[in-house]
Amino acid sequence: MCFGINVAPTIMTTILRHVLNLNPTVKKACDNYIDDIFVDESVETAKNVAKHLLKFGLQCKPPQDLEQGRVLGLRVERNKNGELIWKQDNVVQFESLNAVTRSQLFSQLGKLIGHYPVAGSLRLQASYIKRLAGNISWCDFISEDCKEKLKELLYRVEKEDPVGGKWLVPVNGKAELYCDASSIGLGVVLLIGGVVVEDAAWLRPASDTHHINISELDSILRGLNLASKWGIKELTVYSDSKSTVGWLNAVLKEEYRVKTRRISQLLVQRRLNTIKEVAKDIQIACRTVCAAGLLEQKDIWKIHSIGHFGVARTLQLCLRNNQNVSRKEVSAVIANCNQCNSIDPYSVKWKNGQISVEKNWNRVAIDVTHVGAELYLSMIDCGPSRYTIWRKLATKAAAEVVGRLEEIFSLFGPPVCLLMDNEFRFNTLTSFAEEWHVNLEYRAAHRAQDNGIVERIHRAIKRTVARSHCSIALAVLLYNETISSNCTESPPKQFKKRSTCFIPGVDTRRKVDEKGVSKKFKVGDNVWVKPTQETKCDQPWIPGVVRKQNTLSFDVETANRIYPRHISHLRRRTDV
Repeated sequence: MCFGINVAPTIMTTILRHVLNLNPTVKKACDNYIDDIFVDESVETAKNVAKHLLKFGLQCKPPQDLEQGRVLGLRVERNKNGELIWKQDNVVQFESLNAVTRSQLFSQLGKLIGHYPVAGSLRLQASYIKRLAGNISWCDFISEDCKEKLKELLYRVEKEDPVGGKWLVPVNGKAELYCDASSIGLGVVLLIGGVVVEDAAWLRPASDTHHINISELDSILRGLNLASKWGIKELTVYSDSKSTVGWLNAVLKEEYRVKTRRISQLLVQRRLNTIKEVAKDIQIACRTVCAAGLLEQKDIWKIHSIGHFGVARTLQLCLRNNQNVSRKEVSAVIANCNQCNSIDPYSVKWKNGQISVEKNWNRVAIDVTHVGAELYLSMIDCGPSRYTIWRKLATKAAAEVVGRLEEIFSLFGPPVCLLMDNEFRFNTLTSFAEEWHVNLEYRAAHRAQDNGIVERIHRAIKRTVARSHCSIALAVLLYNETISSNCTESPPKQFKKRSTCFIPGVDTRRKVDEKGVSKKFKVGDNVWVKPTQETKCDQPWIPGVVRKQNTLSFDVETANRIYPRHISHLRRRTDV
């Protein structure tokens, strides 16, 4: 039958399969593809198969061993492991290229594809080079960039075998699918038992403006279509896109609803729903895999171990050999380096806790500090009020500190907990805390920042004293009476619910409440003054003059001295 007819291969395959199926033993032993028949001689000999075909008028060539033979134009032989492999042994030779026209380019690529018809990736590469040639006329020469890519392709085909693989791969229902996408095209590779059984690549249209994640989903869909032909029941999909893998796991495991935005939302949902429908017949698991061309951790570690530099310098060394390594990958390797973590380690970031609390007088930070040669016990509320209390200490002894704390607790009550340094770890304070039902919290050793609130109040009070040369008591008063930037009320108003008090040198001098002041006498009045409390009834009072009027008394000047006397001890005196 003439193979020029397009239906000839189909007709030939149908007739041959029908003849082979007429004998059950021959059917079990044979596998045919168009006009080539593979015979398992452990079931039936090749001579008996040839006799069976001859009965129905089908003549065949003399049988040939599969090993060191040619099947479907391919060379079959055994590798070093004793496995049958196939390859195309007639390597094509290409002429040297100088000036190439668009016509010569298309002709050269056509011959290349025709010589390797089973290499689907060559079709994509050839189509991409044709696209680079542009819309020039057939007689015009192609660009240098296009010619360099053509030379590279021909060199790789000549030096490396683009076609080959294992001859017989047992299909056990499990497979791995590697998918990837780029701005140029899509690619998938199907592995069964770790052996590549099929691969495919597609060139993206030049006008394609889809997001890369959508293209990743397209590659997975095409890979699933490829795997469905092999009767796969358990499929593991690998992709270097974390977003795509996260979407697929969310859809397949139904963990959460995938949320996307803008115009791509419908496109993403439609592809995910299609994959979900396919997953009803195929058990699919998705995993993230490192993209091809990226340095592995062992390679990054090898470069880092040369000088044990930081992330920036190690990344520079890695980029000298590979342009696809990321800063995040380098940082992950350095984070587990024992040498870097044990000798002058780099600073790290962590999630900071909160010393401050929401309620006043819930947690109180205390510390012992010095101002000049004097010691002070400082306390500050870690709540919103930030009310501070300072008490002078004679020594750092435990009894002295506990005495001051007991004095303060008797005025304001005990807080829920005390935050302090490790130098307060003594039994006297522990017993005192148990008596008042107060929890004790100690900061980490050699890290003053863990009690930063009280450290900042030390700085504020000492700075005020050094600048204004005032006393500690006045500095504490000024701090408590001022409002911080993150509050709307002063500490006393938040803590003790009272209004602000008088500040010397800031507020105007206050007037005495005169409601209780007696106005019977005034300065300059002549009065009789009772000498003493035990004055006898026949003893005369002393004449005097009122010199000062106090709130509850009068200063009366006599001939000998000035008497402070109550109004009941004065009588008006009339000069005659």
